Amino acid sequence: MRSLRGFTLVEMLVVLAIIGTLAAIIYPLSRSMIGKSREAACLTNLRSLGVGLQTYLQEHHDKMPELAAGRSSKTEDTPVLETLLLPYLETPDAFHCPADHKEFQESGSSYMWNATQNG
Repeated sequence: MRSLRGFTLVEMLVVLAIIGTLAAIIYPLSRSMIGKSREAACLTNLRSLGVGLQTYLQEHHDKMPELAAGRSSKTEDTPVLETLLLPYLETPDAFHCPADHKEFQESGSSYMWNATQNG
């Protein structure tokens, strides 16, 4: 008959040290990958906004829109980028950069319009 033997304290500490080391290696890599995925999403959003603006320009004889640079809250009745381009986009999510938490919640868009480009 075999005797049952449990883990010794040293064996358990070695296993915990290995797990801790692996976690310390993987954590920075996962953070970096999350950042890169957010960058890719922002680039996709900017590309969608560019296509929407090109469609707007085609419909308005290449005249740039007159817009405010941005608004401080979603309730302001100001002609801004998101109110103009929304009909030209597949989804309103294009105005939200995943890396931006504060600006989008306050104004409704992560992106601003350069008012010097007004038509």
